[in-house]
Formats: sequence, C-alpha cells, structure tokens
Amino acid sequence: MQEDEQATQSASAARFRRVPGTLNPSNTPTNTSGTVVVPDSIDASGKVDVTLALQNFLNKVKDNSQIQFKQNGLYRMDGSIVLTKRVGLQFYGNGAKFFTVTDGTSAPQSNLPDEIKWLWPRKRGQFMVRGGSGHRFYNIEIQGANIYNWEEEASYNSKFEAQNAFDIEGAKDVEIRDCHVHNVYGDFVYVGIWNAGSMEWADGVKISNNNFHDNGRQGVAIVGASNVLVEGNNIYNTRRSTFDIEPDNEGSGASNIAIRNNKIGEGRLLFLASGGQQGSINNVEVSGNYLNGHALSIGVYTKIAGSRKNWRIINNTSENYPFGSPIALMTFEGVYNVEVTGNIHDFQVGQPTDAVKLISVTGYKVENNIFKGNRQDLVLENTTQKEFVQ
Repeated sequence: MQEDEQATQSASAARFRRVPGTLNPSNTPTNTSGTVVVPDSIDASGKVDVTLALQNFLNKVKDNSQIQFKQNGLYRMDGSIVLTKRVGLQFYGNGAKFFTVTDGTSAPQSNLPDEIKWLWPRKRGQFMVRGGSGHRFYNIEIQGANIYNWEEEASYNSKFEAQNAFDIEGAKDVEIRDCHVHNVYGDFVYVGIWNAGSMEWADGVKISNNNFHDNGRQGVAIVGASNVLVEGNNIYNTRRSTFDIEPDNEGSGASNIAIRNNKIGEGRLLFLASGGQQGSINNVEVSGNYLNGHALSIGVYTKIAGSRKNWRIINNTSENYPFGSPIALMTFEGVYNVEVTGNIHDFQVGQPTDAVKLISVTGYKVENNIFKGNRQDLVLENTTQKEFVQ
C-alpha cells in the first residue's frame, strides 16, 4: 500500500514538473529581413518627445527586422509605442534609455487605438505589444515618471497604476533580456490577454537577466498567459507583490509558469500573490530563488475547486528577513497538488508563526524544508488527502 502511494505521488509530481521551453534561446535573431538603424532625425539627446516620430518609423519597418538604437542614446517618450499584430521585431537598445518626464496626461495619443485612449493615462505603457509574435527586447533601459520612493504611499497611484514598462498582451514568443527598468508607476512587466478579437492569452514569454527596481505596483504580473519563464532577474524595491499571478476575468488565467533563479531584494507585500476567483492557474514552479531582505511569503487562494492545480515551491532561500506574523508564511487554499520542499527561511523567535498552511487542499508534499524559529512547519485545515490527483 505504501509503495502504491509513493508511486502515485511520484507519477503525479512528474506530470507537473514541466517548465516552459518554447522560445528560441539563441541570441542571434532568425529569419530577419535585415538590420534597420534608427535614423538621426529621431532625437537621441532626450531634449524632445519622440513618441510619434519613433512610432511612425516603426510602422514603416518591415516585419522580421532587427532595429538598432543609438548606443547610449536618450529617447524621451511621454506616450506609448504600440506594436499591433507585428511579427519578429527585434529591438537592440545598445544601452539606450527610454524615459518620460510627465505622467502622460498631456502626452500624444494619435497613435493609440481607442481602447487605450479610453484608459489614458492610466494605461500608458512604454512598449505595448498587442498580438503578433517573435519580438525581442535587448539591452534597453526604461525610466518611468514615478518620482516617489517605493516605500512612500504616493508611489502607488490608481490613476497611473497600469503604466507598465513592458505590456505584453496576447503576443506569442516574446523575450525581454538584459534590460534595466525603474521608476515606473505600474509593473515592470505585465503579461496578459489582448482584449480585442479572440481574447487570446500571451504565450511563450521569457523574461531573463534583467534589472528591475523601484515601481508603484507589481514586479511581474501574469494575468492571462501560458509558458512563461522568469529567470535570472534582479528585482527589488517593488511597491506591491513581487510576482502576481491573478486572472481578472473568466477568460484569463495562467499555465506552465516558471519563476526560478531570481535575486529578490526588499519589497512590500507578498513575494507571490495569486488571488482572484476567476480563471485557472495551473503548473506553477517557483524554484531556486534567493531572497535577501524579503520574506518568501506566498498566498494562493481560490474557492473554485480545481482552478488552482500543480504548484511547486522548491529550493528557495530567504535571508535577512526573520518572518513574524499571525498569518502563515505560505498559505494555499483550494489548490490541487502542492509541493513545498527544500526551502530555507528564518522566523522571529517567540512569534506564533506557522510556515505552511493548507486549507481545503487536495494532494500535498511538504518536507525537507529548514524553517528556523517557527511554530509549526505544516498546518492542515480541511485537508485530508495527501496523494496527488491528476
């Protein structure tokens, strides 16, 4: 009987150990129409707003092109660059900075579709990718208009909370690498559904080796996407949760998400938040992350049975943040198949804090963690079935 139980757990665990791997990992662009250099007629000194000039230039660039920006150029961009149903545009920033000095209220909007104009300036993203596929963003710096320290209440402003640096909606095969993003009012990267047309999820998004710090909302928000890899990034000074995987309507959700080998610094609220009652969030792996000055705090909640499935939190380490709270470090509610293994975390001595709390969970494995100073490693509430389910 014990052997059968172990075999069932091993087989079930193997089923959700997949990680996203649909991207072309090569640094060399493929199937390109050629290299296009941003012309000198587009100011690279930062003296004037070049939003419309840059948009008009990109509209004329053929799909499957490499786009080279002036090395260490300064491009003032008070509006948004919108790429709609484009294919294979590969942006080589060469250290160029795209920055804004306004909150966007009076920024140019003639290049925007109506659905963005209606939400302006709340939804001013620096680069907005809507549908299409095969885009690359390399070695780009983005500086937003958020002048407030991340710890100040004013750093979050609901009027500007969707001013994301990279706004990926319904696009496929997108990579953001070696970029530096800071001082935005919204998220560093937002990945979700393009609300026009077929409501397709984004798919095959890779976010790697970036430096993200100081913002007004989430670090990386995944709202409607599959096959997303967030790896090797340096993320700190986030106003809200570092990672937010939270569908906002019945058509959104997430599947095959890997958050691994990132370095996380100080930030407010949770390390990973996954609330919301709509949409499914399945096959999520959080592994090998190093947190310095931030708790490995995780909240995954749903009242809809089966809408959260296959979550693995493995081999993460948090240092210099002894956790103390009446709420457990990690809480999972209504989730099928939860694995929490190999994690290291300190707790405040004398605080009545639990490490992992499972509420109405079906299938779990919580073992081989090093939790120092906590009250209990595992608390079960309305959770009786340990075996994983298919």
